[in-house]
Amino acid sequence: MNKRAAEIKELRLRRVSMLTGAEVDHSDPEVKAALTQIERTAQRYQRALLSRPKLGVLWSDLTHHTPSSNAISSQYLRLSAMALAWATPGQRLYRRPALLRRVIWALEWLDEHEFNSHVVESGNWYDFEIGAPRCLVDTLVLLGDEVTRSQKRRLLSPVRRFDSNPDVIDPETNQAQAATGSNRTDKAMVELYAGILLKDARAITTAAAALQSVFRPVTTGDGFYADGSFVFHGFVPYTGNYGLLFLADVADAFHLLSGTRWDLGARRRATAARWARESFAPLIYRGGMMDMVRGRLISYSSSPSHAVGHRAIAAMLRLSQTISDKEATLLRAQIKRWWAEDTSRSFTDGLSLDLIGEAKRIREDRAVAAAATPSQSKVFASMDRVVHLRPRFGVGIAMHSTRIQNYECINGNNLKGWHTGDGMLYLYDSDLLQFDDDFWPTVDPQRLPGTTVIAGAQPPEGTFGRSAAVGGTSLEQYSAVMMQLNVFQGRLQAKKSWFLFDDEVVALGADIRCTVAGKRVATIVDNRKLTSSRTPALVRRRGAHWATLPASATTPPIGYLFPDGTAFRSRRATRTGSWNDIDAAAPNTPVTAAYQTIQIDHGVLPGHARYAYVLLPGRDAADTEAYALRPAVRVLANSARGQAVLHKALGITAANIWVPGATVAGITADAPCAVIVRRVSDRLQIAVSDPTQVRRRTIHLMIDGAVGKPLALDRGITVKRRSPRAAFSIRTTGSAGRPFQASFAAADRKSTG
Repeated sequence: MNKRAAEIKELRLRRVSMLTGAEVDHSDPEVKAALTQIERTAQRYQRALLSRPKLGVLWSDLTHHTPSSNAISSQYLRLSAMALAWATPGQRLYRRPALLRRVIWALEWLDEHEFNSHVVESGNWYDFEIGAPRCLVDTLVLLGDEVTRSQKRRLLSPVRRFDSNPDVIDPETNQAQAATGSNRTDKAMVELYAGILLKDARAITTAAAALQSVFRPVTTGDGFYADGSFVFHGFVPYTGNYGLLFLADVADAFHLLSGTRWDLGARRRATAARWARESFAPLIYRGGMMDMVRGRLISYSSSPSHAVGHRAIAAMLRLSQTISDKEATLLRAQIKRWWAEDTSRSFTDGLSLDLIGEAKRIREDRAVAAAATPSQSKVFASMDRVVHLRPRFGVGIAMHSTRIQNYECINGNNLKGWHTGDGMLYLYDSDLLQFDDDFWPTVDPQRLPGTTVIAGAQPPEGTFGRSAAVGGTSLEQYSAVMMQLNVFQGRLQAKKSWFLFDDEVVALGADIRCTVAGKRVATIVDNRKLTSSRTPALVRRRGAHWATLPASATTPPIGYLFPDGTAFRSRRATRTGSWNDIDAAAPNTPVTAAYQTIQIDHGVLPGHARYAYVLLPGRDAADTEAYALRPAVRVLANSARGQAVLHKALGITAANIWVPGATVAGITADAPCAVIVRRVSDRLQIAVSDPTQVRRRTIHLMIDGAVGKPLALDRGITVKRRSPRAAFSIRTTGSAGRPFQASFAAADRKSTG
């Protein structure tokens, strides 16, 4: 055997080891549980496999998919599960001849009837180019020499047709288009495994080249952006779905190709480590992937947020095996913290057999210290998402604009995602299953927390907002966020702001206008899923402008303050729905949950309505009442011109300016912008962002009071005057909404500007 052939053989063995955990401890309880699951799954599929297939499928329960192309992918997925059991030692189906015969027979049947060299793509291209091929190549890798070389060539003939060029989707028609993001990595991995199976070094080289091409950051369309955003299908935030598939692909490729002539290199490993740190880690809260970046996946009953979060953690664990020691140490510390925090499921959930031992070593090794619970605030300006993390709670805000669409609903998924991008605010705390456990089929989809909505409105999917003024700025671990809601061809408009601090989230709304006759408009303060219909009732005091949702046995309290005396309504209701209501392929079994809704009504045809409220996570009635008497935050402005708050204890004035030339809370700007000014002891800091991302001229900014000597200035900031009123220019062209920051010494009497 020559050197190249030996190297390709080693690649197949590595892949087998990744799938079967060739060197795991079979006596370990977690390994035994995983082996039992592998065995039971394969047994179920083997028993139900038809000897005389009907209606073009090998399993009778798949007939409802016909003529959907999804049935092809589903059949190969089941065969790969059966092949995995046949190839995995430590359980009763290992190397069972009868199981092997059934798998090979089924592969031959599918080759003859469904997926072969002359098949024509119909339905969803994905099933022909990714879904079925991914499962087929893994099945053949697992079966090894039990399938002859000529059989492999024949069985792989459709794969060679559709995936020999991973850069192209639908290559055989005039509809061909470039493969991007996870579509490209998925197709590249298929080509890689096909090359290994056929001992074709050229195919492996083609796959490696396709993988190398995905590491460049993008400025439009699909892929990772400089600020860590991940967008897919052109205009949809998708870190927690397609971004995850992308990360898992490259992590597997690093592991598989490490040390070979096709090694992807240290620079690309460093890029992937940065994605893990900056794109994924902020969006995983106590082991769960935030729903605001999961797109239509929220409508899948089989993919709750914590299961998806664990798949992301598994990809990062795989990645940690090949990145630099420094990066791996940081990443494993994060992983250890997530496992400790997530009490909703086992830390080995989502792990392949070969990673279970690795996971246990990290968890049990005292030399690996869990990362500290973060205090972080980040605006993902390129995908209109915001995340704010504190030790006791986390917040996610989902928006849309002229750049990002409101929601995606394709293939019968996410049928009621109407308002999920309209400023929905996710409040995360120790109630880890708040957005799992049947939240999406039971929540009122027209009363999502944080949104301002027209009663009964069902906006179409894939719609852009009519305003570019959506984004925000961050300074250290605090953020000012702004969204000009402009939907239904301008028939509903609102200027919405959120100011994110250590212990409170301030939400302001102004200039709320609606021209839809006969329909009421409301802002939903919260719509909390209760752990039980017996959860204590909302606490309200007559005449007081606050309320508290009390703690239950498993959930912390939440306080609500209405600083301008805004009237609000509350309602508790039990709602019943089914997953079929939001996913056409899901069962219609009824599910039920109780909810506490708090909302502010704006009436019919509001002209310039407004609202103000403060979320106080973790505060019970006594704490909320005490806070209401001496609030840490004061609203300085809430109008069509601008919105601003003062947090005196933190020394922060935060403002969102909507109208060019407006002065808001002592801050004047000649263009819409988000600004944070912080005065602490002997220095002053500012952060400024252009949320519109379209301005081609410099923003000119003035703030009340003088500043001292500049201590640090981001490139693009110019100090025009230091006293008596500080003035700056910020060159935001091409900044994609990122914050510009500056720091100054405190002004003294000698400051002349």
